[in-house]
Amino acid sequence: MYGTFEEVNFALSLTIQNIENQNLVLPYLLKYYKNNFNLWNTSKDITKLYNEENNLTEEQNLVLRKEVFNDDN
Repeated sequence: MYGTFEEVNFALSLTIQNIENQNLVLPYLLKYYKNNFNLWNTSKDITKLYNEENNLTEEQNLVLRKEVFNDDN
């Protein structure tokens, strides 16, 4: 599975935040990531964003949006 830099950074930041909130020790690579890269502000939920720039047909786009977001846009 692929993701944009922002999506990957958001996912890693959220994972780090969840582990720390449980008072667990971060695995080495997540600790390295936290100490060496800028973490994403997870208060802005990017999982609700949708990039219209894709290679889907209009029909595929409508089906995907309806299934993921439960809307008819």
